[in-house]
Amino acid sequence: IGPGALLRVFLRPLLIWDLQPTCQAQCFPHQTRVCGVIPSCEAEAVVGGGRRNVVRLQLPQDMTEIHGSTVQHTVRVSKLVLPTFGFFGTRIGAQVSVPDDSRVHYTESSGAFLWKAPNLQPLPVTVASIVITKGDGNDKPFTGEKLNVLYLRFLLGATLFSELQDGDASFSFQLPTGYACHSAAQAPETLTVFRSQVPQGRGSLSAGESSSSSSSAGWHFSGSICTYRLRAGEMIPTGTSTMVELSVNQPVSPLPLDGSTINRWTIQLRSKGWYRTDAQEASAAPFQGSQVPLTVADYWTAVPVLGKLRQESLQPSNFGAGAMDNTLAVFFKPEQPSGYNGQVFITAPRGFNFAVEPPDKCLVEPLLEQYYRAGNGRQDTVYLPLVRSCLSVCAAILGCPDNTLNRAQIGIKNSLLPEFVYGFHIRMFNKPGYEASDEEEWSITTSDTLNQPLDASHPRARLNPAEGGVGKARGWGVFERQGIDQSVGVVFSSLRPTSITGSLSSLTIFPIEVPATFTATCRLIAPDGYELSPVNFLYHYASISGATDSWPGFLPWQSSLSSPSVTSVHGDQPKNTLLWNSATYVAGEKY
Repeated sequence: IGPGALLRVFLRPLLIWDLQPTCQAQCFPHQTRVCGVIPSCEAEAVVGGGRRNVVRLQLPQDMTEIHGSTVQHTVRVSKLVLPTFGFFGTRIGAQVSVPDDSRVHYTESSGAFLWKAPNLQPLPVTVASIVITKGDGNDKPFTGEKLNVLYLRFLLGATLFSELQDGDASFSFQLPTGYACHSAAQAPETLTVFRSQVPQGRGSLSAGESSSSSSSAGWHFSGSICTYRLRAGEMIPTGTSTMVELSVNQPVSPLPLDGSTINRWTIQLRSKGWYRTDAQEASAAPFQGSQVPLTVADYWTAVPVLGKLRQESLQPSNFGAGAMDNTLAVFFKPEQPSGYNGQVFITAPRGFNFAVEPPDKCLVEPLLEQYYRAGNGRQDTVYLPLVRSCLSVCAAILGCPDNTLNRAQIGIKNSLLPEFVYGFHIRMFNKPGYEASDEEEWSITTSDTLNQPLDASHPRARLNPAEGGVGKARGWGVFERQGIDQSVGVVFSSLRPTSITGSLSSLTIFPIEVPATFTATCRLIAPDGYELSPVNFLYHYASISGATDSWPGFLPWQSSLSSPSVTSVHGDQPKNTLLWNSATYVAGEKY
């Protein structure tokens, strides 16, 4: 290689380098030889008008000619701008030509391979996030739930290529402590987040489903680490949008979405690149959210693991359809403190209305004083800590009919605390008719000052706090009409607790009157803590002075435990409930 020769260095991968127009280069002579000053160092593009990914320099005119291994000068090139994207072990190309750019000779580097981790600052170029669009997964957001499905979208900041063997390249999702990866699959085409987007950007992986532990390629799970190992010959290019469906078992403790490092999701890349021996591992990149407020975002850095409210119930004063004077008694015990300026949300089925003071103000009041009395030296039930606001909003996806607002948003000044049961009244207008789904759509949720959810009713808010279990707890729906505005007498044979007397008390309920003749089932619900028994139930009118007819439902049903020889289509009821099969109740009679 003679004086004045042109030297080009091709920086790979070609598509991620974009150099400044000029650079600096120095020539260090071989032992006693002469190298001189390099007159020019410039960047040029392999393709005209494209990225500048080639270093072009002219060797000194007074340089001692290079001869094989006899004379080997060293050239140092500086002021090169590194790419923001990364790359794994690769060689670079070099070309030398005579001063008129003819007689070209090309070679590739030997010795050390080059690699660069994707940038993490100011923002990671390896981008991963969780889909939070309503209806797209996360249907089991509570602590301890199994097989919650989440959709993860990611774009790699460096190309992954498994050149020779399965597993030569991989990426891993590191979930927060407490999660357990279970399985993975390709995301379906029907997700709401795609809307009308074409292409959808969900990509696909060669081994899309979970793989067996004996396979070195595909998905592998170890606790909270979910790893995908590429098959031999498989490549995921830089910037390719891919989405996966991930099934996880939830942590047993709540994880709020508070920006802390506890609820932190990361993605990490690992690859041998074109190197044959060792893999390089880039630093883990944290998940990123959309550059819009969380309330309207489709993607976010994490999802909260919700705590479960305990002792939660919603008890109306008026079940009547269209009633304008209903007062809802709300009870719940939080699992997590809310911190200052938190919120409580009460969500009703579509058609109910909390805006009792138009246009959107709701009204929260304390319960009767006896609910807050102290017992055994402590006060278990308390009012909300300094209510500062109550606004109503529409929480229905399809909108709310007739300007009804079915969610109450109650702002509180001081923190909710896990050691207390909170109880309060909130006024509301009932919807005009019953729908079967209404009993499944009541909920109570708490949030922090940033409106991030903390705890919620699981799986929904209950009418009867003694009713529990997935698929069993239900809210309430309106009745066709409110009963007769007349007191019903309830007389106990003893008011002493059974835990003290060791015996049962009898309960007489009279008079029960109905406003019109109808045929229906009947349910009796006692306050939580009472246990009703169907044994020795007296339904004949002669057993109760003043009764005009026998109880139409005859003997009640509770459960297979209390009535082993009897079955019922209604299933087992809680211990504070008795249920009668369908019967005809006649107006004017006193039962």
